[in-house]
Amino acid sequence: MAQKNWLLFTVALLAATPVSSENFEVISPRNVLGVVGLDTVLPCNVSSTKPLYDIEVQWKKITDGRIEDVYIWRDTVNKPGQKYVGRTELLKDGLATGNVSLTLKNVLPADEGMYSCIVNSKDWSADTTTMLSIAGTSEVFFEILGPRGQGIELACRSHGWFPKPTVEWVVQNNQMLSPDTEIHQDSKELFSVLSRVTITGQEVEEVTCQIQNNMAQAEKTTVRLSSAAFPHTSAWIHAFWILLTLTLLISAVSALLLFRAKQRTSKKKKVAEETFENQESEKMTSNADYDLLQARYDTINRELEFRRARSYMVPITLDVAWKHPELTLSPDKRTVHHEPSDQGSIIKCQLPIVVGREGFALGRHYWEVQVWDGLDWEVGVLTETVRDTLKGESWEELPKHGVWSLRREKGKFWPEEANNVMQQNTAPLAAVGLDLDLEQNTLSFYNAGVSGCILKVSIKPSMKLYPFLKPGLGKVGEKGKPLSINHNTGWDYPQEMQHDMVRRNLT
Repeated sequence: MAQKNWLLFTVALLAATPVSSENFEVISPRNVLGVVGLDTVLPCNVSSTKPLYDIEVQWKKITDGRIEDVYIWRDTVNKPGQKYVGRTELLKDGLATGNVSLTLKNVLPADEGMYSCIVNSKDWSADTTTMLSIAGTSEVFFEILGPRGQGIELACRSHGWFPKPTVEWVVQNNQMLSPDTEIHQDSKELFSVLSRVTITGQEVEEVTCQIQNNMAQAEKTTVRLSSAAFPHTSAWIHAFWILLTLTLLISAVSALLLFRAKQRTSKKKKVAEETFENQESEKMTSNADYDLLQARYDTINRELEFRRARSYMVPITLDVAWKHPELTLSPDKRTVHHEPSDQGSIIKCQLPIVVGREGFALGRHYWEVQVWDGLDWEVGVLTETVRDTLKGESWEELPKHGVWSLRREKGKFWPEEANNVMQQNTAPLAAVGLDLDLEQNTLSFYNAGVSGCILKVSIKPSMKLYPFLKPGLGKVGEKGKPLSINHNTGWDYPQEMQHDMVRRNLT
């Protein structure tokens, strides 16, 4: 098949171009390596003993047995191919010296293939070919998922690999582990990796997850584990058992008080001399005690549920390739704000949102978004299908299907059931916790400062779900309210956040 394609390519070039002159030669390297998401230069130089006048430069690519135009330059007019509009640029300053190299912007796996540089004049023609290979690597994110049996479960994730990578887990002395690894390919042919392994035994001090392919340098991340990480000494487990013990103790006390209350009520019925007022007073006291204990029981259960969700916290970064052009990201890709242009906002043609780099297809994942004093914002998840159509559609609102979110607009929360919950609670909302449970197919939103659940919705299984943020809009010349991904995993951070919000309100 490759020989047939090359023969077709050669015949087409011979038919389209005049005979070459020995005074001219077009030179390019045989192979060029491009990196996914970066600009790549396809070198091409004309070696000539005569001045170059009235030349035409053509760049072509052979794909699936056919030739497609990539770029044509003639008489100072450039014409990119249909699939390459906005992605190609000729080094025009180099034309006088014979440099007709082509810059291919933001390369993708689909750009891999054979390219031909053809230079024509009215008297001569010459061409050369270059094979463009594509490699993609990405940062590796490490997670401690929590206790599993007598050990702890670890995971590493990464998205944006090409070609298909391999995963290795290594402990000290280069001992290899046997992980459970899943690799998926998205619509852009990029590979995502999720690999999990369970470590048992305190003798393991250092664990490395290494992802690599045959085209790119390996990316790896290493974590050091102490005895505190294992179940029998884990700080989280200690806290869990303390809270669980308190819960059981309060339940037992509640049952005892309820039993005694029933005994008192029975005795009251038998003692006719006891006044009606005393009977009512004792009944109110018993009910009040029971209600108080029940409230404490509910509070501890709510705290346990929130702490359990927060133990699945994952690192989230925002993807510069999937954001509205008027949104600005911080250098660490965790904070976003709206910064309209001097001519005014043009957000009607495209949603002012930014999508996270990390997509999730299975498991449970938690992250927090600091909203602080933002009046209008939206946070949630969307499907890969919705994400891939964002740049090509003109929506004034997100679609109804494939999106699950919590938003605040003009002082009210949506969906309406979330607004009802927030109206009943006076606690300020400093950060929203999102708990995505793909085993139960649910997405829960928490007021992270008080460990309270705002909303829990059912989601439909999808190939992959991506976090997204929609910050408040700014006016011309002013920045909008920012949203920030919180990576603080401290046990007492929600309480610290609540105290900070109280101090801010007082001042």
